[in-house]
Amino acid sequence: MNSFLKDRSLTMAIAYLVILAVIGLFSNVIATNNGLIPFGPEQILASDKTYESPGSVVLDDHGSELTHYFGTDQIGRDVASRLVHGIPMAYMVGIFSSVLSLFIALILGGLSGFIGDKEQRINLYQIIWIMVGVVITHHFASEFSYMEDDRGVYASSISIYSFFLLLGFLIMAVIFRWLGSMVARSFWVPWDTMVVKLIEVFRSIPRLFFLLAIFAAITKPSVLSVILVIGIIRWPALTRLIRAEIMKIKQDDFVRSALILGLSNFRILFRHIAPNIYKPIIVLTAFNMGSAILIEATLSFLQIGLPLGSVSWGAMLGDARSYIPAWWMAVGPGLLIFSLILAFNVVGERLSYHFKVNHRDI
Repeated sequence: MNSFLKDRSLTMAIAYLVILAVIGLFSNVIATNNGLIPFGPEQILASDKTYESPGSVVLDDHGSELTHYFGTDQIGRDVASRLVHGIPMAYMVGIFSSVLSLFIALILGGLSGFIGDKEQRINLYQIIWIMVGVVITHHFASEFSYMEDDRGVYASSISIYSFFLLLGFLIMAVIFRWLGSMVARSFWVPWDTMVVKLIEVFRSIPRLFFLLAIFAAITKPSVLSVILVIGIIRWPALTRLIRAEIMKIKQDDFVRSALILGLSNFRILFRHIAPNIYKPIIVLTAFNMGSAILIEATLSFLQIGLPLGSVSWGAMLGDARSYIPAWWMAVGPGLLIFSLILAFNVVGERLSYHFKVNHRDI
């Protein structure tokens, strides 16, 4: 622990991420009426003008002077307020999409690396339950996650959706195991071959083409859809890493001894294998968060994915193209995107040094 605290680059990057997260958490207090930034992200006063330069002063409805610290955009909205309100979006997409990709990678990597090709049989009831259970779980998670926001608009809550999705998968796992005891026609499942081929297919598809194709099929843009799509395209690298680490650890004597003693697969995975593979997973997840933020900014810049009215740094960069002399519209979101991705990359780089993990090999 002392080596982590003495690492100035790591502590500064983490401190920056924490400070930015706190600002984003209290964005509705910081950037609103009577806040440190006295404007909401969509607020436009009668005296506001388009493309006001940083430091310009306007009068509110009561005649009080208010300052646009970073100027205004193409329709008179305060740029500083929108920068602050864009923080939650960046963190939400970066964290939740990375957690989703990690969840997928843990399941597929565990099946591929630990179970392999010839150690798992699955019966007909289990196959049907997997197909039906995924549809039911997604349906109920989507239904329960819709909440009414401050503007009276119903939107999907990412945290509630994730909770019910995880709960649904746990229930699916319990029923799946129970169905395994039923007498029915069973099949060998070549998990390793299936996962490896699936990774090859995903890696062969150009990322931008995949994103454009998926969002062209989505009729109702939402933050949830952006998180799901980014999470889906980021899982192959993590899955390949987890598979390789598990296959390497399986050759060690302590794992072989546990298998000979007849310990359950669950206990072997979580008591013997997981403590020995978490370091490279943490490193790659930190890099994945930065990549997810960049992908979301790119999509928002192209006006793809997020619904209208969402505050995003990428969308702000896209708006800056309408009037190049308004440099303040591009500098703020550009620096924040750069600094946030840099901070996550520094965390991943320094953790790889302390964990003795060569991140260029994973």
